[in-house]
Amino acid sequence: MPTLPRPVLDAAPSRLRAAWHAHRELSVFTAFSLAFSALPVLFQRFTFTDAVGLVVSWALLLIPRRPWTATIILALGAAHGLVDAQGPGLVMAGWFAVYVLVRRGGYRQAIVIVMAMVAGNLLAWQAGTKMNDLFISQVLWIAVCMGIAAPLRLADANVSRAQAAHAQALREQRALIARELHDTLARANTQIVLRAQQAQAHLHNPNHTDQINTALDDIITTGHQSVLDLRTMLRLLRQDTNTPLDPAPPTPDLTTTLTLTPTNEKGKP
Repeated sequence: MPTLPRPVLDAAPSRLRAAWHAHRELSVFTAFSLAFSALPVLFQRFTFTDAVGLVVSWALLLIPRRPWTATIILALGAAHGLVDAQGPGLVMAGWFAVYVLVRRGGYRQAIVIVMAMVAGNLLAWQAGTKMNDLFISQVLWIAVCMGIAAPLRLADANVSRAQAAHAQALREQRALIARELHDTLARANTQIVLRAQQAQAHLHNPNHTDQINTALDDIITTGHQSVLDLRTMLRLLRQDTNTPLDPAPPTPDLTTTLTLTPTNEKGKP
């Protein structure tokens, strides 16, 4: 029997938690709709409409992947519950669906469910059902659902734009750091090559020992400084947040460059 790799098994709980958090709202709405569909069992008045509610309410979970399929099922279910006047779970599922669809931007699907509920009210009224209180409560509930969903959708859009802007600014800042890293290493390597050439030129002259030692000291110092700059910039590139580094950057030029990074980003056209 094949077994899953250890990393997949270790990541499974976190993925399940992420899926639950992503669809927690829909799961709660589905649970409420199912509870109201099963509520007549306590009073021994369980009907065919209540059984339909136990099936249709699950369509709320289909909204993220199959919005039109879920819309058609929920619209027909809500209309049937209103015509029969004994399907509180179906009607509640329709209200919840309107809220979820409006928040997700599915305005056409929400309109379809509202129109289906209007048609169900008209059919129930023609069948002789007293619709005054029921119709008013439906209008209020739909207004409440839309009134809550619209601001939440606007807030979600603002959060998405802010996250996208933050990600773009982070990418641009990392690109700037990468360019600065390239320039810093290029200058350091050029200085090392020049000093090595100077030391080589004085290598066969015993009177130039001091110049050779000075050149070698400069090469060693520049090499150490280049390694420190490289490590500092790599730590910056690996960071996902703007938390400061523990050690200060080793060179004044590097410090100035990293400090002025946000200013340089804002000054870009």
